[in-house]
Amino acid sequence: MKLEFDRLFNLRPREVKCFPVTVCSDVDATVTATVEGISSSACLSTEGNDYLGAPCVYPRKLVANTPKRLWFYVFGEEKAGTYPAKITIYGENAKILSSEDFVVIVDGEPIGDEQFSDISKLRRLYWLNSDYAINDEVPKPFIPVSGSDGTVNILGRTLRYSESGLFSEIITHFGEDVTLSDEKSAVLSSGMRFEIPGEKFKSRSHSVDYANDAVLFCSENESENFTLSVKSKTEFDGYSSFKLTLTAKKEISISDGALIIPISEKCSKYFMGLGREGGYFNRELDWKWNNELQQDSFWVGDVNAGIRVKLLDSTNYVKPLVNIYYSYKPLNMPESWYNDGLGGIKYENG
Repeated sequence: MKLEFDRLFNLRPREVKCFPVTVCSDVDATVTATVEGISSSACLSTEGNDYLGAPCVYPRKLVANTPKRLWFYVFGEEKAGTYPAKITIYGENAKILSSEDFVVIVDGEPIGDEQFSDISKLRRLYWLNSDYAINDEVPKPFIPVSGSDGTVNILGRTLRYSESGLFSEIITHFGEDVTLSDEKSAVLSSGMRFEIPGEKFKSRSHSVDYANDAVLFCSENESENFTLSVKSKTEFDGYSSFKLTLTAKKEISISDGALIIPISEKCSKYFMGLGREGGYFNRELDWKWNNELQQDSFWVGDVNAGIRVKLLDSTNYVKPLVNIYYSYKPLNMPESWYNDGLGGIKYENG
């Protein structure tokens, strides 16, 4: 196996060098690569971090006698000096297929983030392994989540959980010009609820956990014939996800089951989604699932308050395609909400 790359790099302290190594193998191979001798270095093509910041490895396939480029980076050490380094290519079972030495000479004044302004140096490839924003720090202008006892305070909004695990209130603090104000607008006319005819759910237990960027709320509910688990996460920007798990205590038939979202009069002004363009809401809606249409969500509200609802299945959800791409991939039906064609979304006044 042959490796082709520069064997000498002159760097300033904290300077990033991204460079390719051309690898040519006599046989087909699946490889990974490492860099030794420099404290901050890696093969960007075969290792990195996932979206949660956890380390992961991406083996690459080499085709016999076909050159392939692998990208690496080295980070100039804080202390000036000469640093011998080595690139090693591994095959299956950590077998060393090739190992080549190179040298990094560090000298001069330290360099900072301004180095990334020169895009011709390709230094921004180094950002592929960045852990920036992986922590729970909240970016401006948003504010950290606060509250207690199921109340959630975020920028411009106050939300309250009921013991069931669903929202009992959603209040916005935006004026008609969509800037923060003393004006309060209720999105819900009453609390959200999950209903099955003849069943009365009561909360058995619930817990709430506040973090800097989100609130986790878990609730266990029970009726005569069912248990209902509700787990949710509300983030600093207002995004809230809910997972409802309904379990029958015994074999039973039911005529219906529904998630009820009571929308206030103010927030019933405009509607968009489910095949409708944005505009005034005529208070008429009786929609059914159709896998030929990429429709699984809607928005209803006013200019300064509203709610977007997206229904999905946690086991088979695939983000829908849009517009002219509809025909390329049918909508993945959410098994629970679709319910063999019986499921839908309906507006009922009162």
